[in-house]
Amino acid sequence: MSQIKVTVGIPVYNSANHISICLDSILNQSMEQESIEIIMVNDGSTDSSGQVLDSYASSHPNINVIHQENTGGPGAPRNTIMKQARGEFIFFVDADDYLGPEALERMYKMGNDNHSDIIVGKFTGVNGRWVAKSMFAANEPFTNVYESNVLEAIGPTKMFRRRFLLENDITFPVGICTAEDQPFMVKAYVLARGISIVADYPCYYVVNHKDKQHASVIQVQPRDYYKTLEESVKVIHRYADNKKKRNLLKAKYLKKELTTGRSILFAGSQMSLDEKFLWLSELNRFLNSWVDDKTEKLLPLNMRVFLFLVKRGDLERLKAFSGLEAVQA
Repeated sequence: MSQIKVTVGIPVYNSANHISICLDSILNQSMEQESIEIIMVNDGSTDSSGQVLDSYASSHPNINVIHQENTGGPGAPRNTIMKQARGEFIFFVDADDYLGPEALERMYKMGNDNHSDIIVGKFTGVNGRWVAKSMFAANEPFTNVYESNVLEAIGPTKMFRRRFLLENDITFPVGICTAEDQPFMVKAYVLARGISIVADYPCYYVVNHKDKQHASVIQVQPRDYYKTLEESVKVIHRYADNKKKRNLLKAKYLKKELTTGRSILFAGSQMSLDEKFLWLSELNRFLNSWVDDKTEKLLPLNMRVFLFLVKRGDLERLKAFSGLEAVQA
């Protein structure tokens, strides 16, 4: 029996309209199928996703389908995948995205040759989907979270050495309603002995679908959102090598989250005034608890201006600021 090089793990929820494109891209990889294990967790879908998955599994021996009750998000299904995986590496893929034909072969080779714990493959946006680009200027055979821009790509759709995840007890938190992948990714990035970046080939296609039935639609509450950010910052405090690196990572993480996330957009949204002040209050609480002067000085000027406006509670100027930043992002 051939060694399983890569386990591709896919959490599935109401993805019947898209999952075939994803699966076909994996079944048509340049890497031999005997080296690929595909684990799909049907997280209580109410459409025909389960039947589609079972149909694929019936004709492809390397596909394993697990059906379970809905858990409200992809974190628990990904934990299930990690428990069942047998591959040397685990590659988390979203059900509505797809891979370039040589993605697994190139990413596996990069990770295997350089003994890396995480391999980040180049992202390509489809149908206007924004993707992180700053870390893909050139291939990086061996880098780390301090010297690279990998924190710009905070999602888990990457390849991880399975032994690394198990030995460091890196799992997805459950019971978190939003951004549950961030504490996972921050811990993985900080503890990784090496990170490889494949920049010369489009490995992962991130698709913007008009049909959003595949995603769990949950009204995000500001307290929940900043609780998740707090968990990520706590990970940095616990695992960063020293205070200087801790502040550097906090600044990198905050720059990413405060310029592209909900923190920068709420002031210019269609929320009621009461809702906006609630977001502002929770953001201020988070900043007062976790962002000190040393960290703030490491942020770019535009972010320091943003923090100044937040602390003043200046919603009108924040609204103008958020519109400008959204255009520049």
